[in-house]
Amino acid sequence: MHFSNYNNNTQINYLENNKEFNNYFFTDILKIINTQILHEKRINEIEKYMQQKLNYPKLNLDLISSSLNIEKTSYKIIPSGLVNSNRTIKDGIVFFGLENVNFINDISFPISEVINTTYITNGSNNSDNIPQFYIFFNIINESYYIKDIKKGIIFEKINDYYEINDNILINIGNSYLVVCFDEKKLVLILKVFNLISIREKNNKNEKIKSNEFKIHNDQNTVIIIGRNAINNNKNNNYCLNIDDLMLSRIQCCIIYNIKTNKIYIKDGEYENNNSSTNGTWVYILGAKKIENKFQFKANHSLFEINLCRNE
Repeated sequence: MHFSNYNNNTQINYLENNKEFNNYFFTDILKIINTQILHEKRINEIEKYMQQKLNYPKLNLDLISSSLNIEKTSYKIIPSGLVNSNRTIKDGIVFFGLENVNFINDISFPISEVINTTYITNGSNNSDNIPQFYIFFNIINESYYIKDIKKGIIFEKINDYYEINDNILINIGNSYLVVCFDEKKLVLILKVFNLISIREKNNKNEKIKSNEFKIHNDQNTVIIIGRNAINNNKNNNYCLNIDDLMLSRIQCCIIYNIKTNKIYIKDGEYENNNSSTNGTWVYILGAKKIENKFQFKANHSLFEINLCRNE
């Protein structure tokens, strides 16, 4: 298999010949590293790609801010993995996880003060002996992806209208929202969780109580969320004020469009482009393709990724 000439036939043949292999990538990456044949195949394909594709894409991962004591703030990721990683296997996967665990991660976080938001939805505590999330390189489209390992850890920053699905998890300030609705979207339920409550339950195997708000959609609806949101006397507007000093006066808005029957979330104010101070973040569900200037949050830490080409 040669990678120097990327045409449609090459990509189709590669996809067909590696269907099982690629299915693993978009479901559970741990299966591929625990399956010797698939893992060796992955390593060999990456090695061939690196030999024949000199102008390959690479990522510059920068730590923008963190409340944790993380010494290194800049990382370089290439198709074979993290440059100068302690995990020496060049399989095009970069694992992120906690320190002092059985699995060797490429990038590690201090154990203290790490929040596992799976407590919000199911009250269970996943093992910390596996990675929390990972970045991997897809040879087919020469792109990088980021994916959570069912831990509720990584959130992406939204910059425009973002269509949301049922039971989506949103992070604003020190609070989390779970947005639920029925198939017809006639009833919208917002569940609000405070970070302090999550910390209190962090060592207990139980669900966290939430403040729940129910709204009936019978027309275009706007829910204004913030620390001091104001309705402005519009009948189809609702206000949800949350006692959280990390929120802006108007943090974000949830919009229901009756014509399209879709629900969106927007950072900042609904009627203009004023953004919130600390941003609105949506949980990354599934494999998310990384674009230039991509920002994500994990474990009290904010990262930005810049995409470039090797020269």
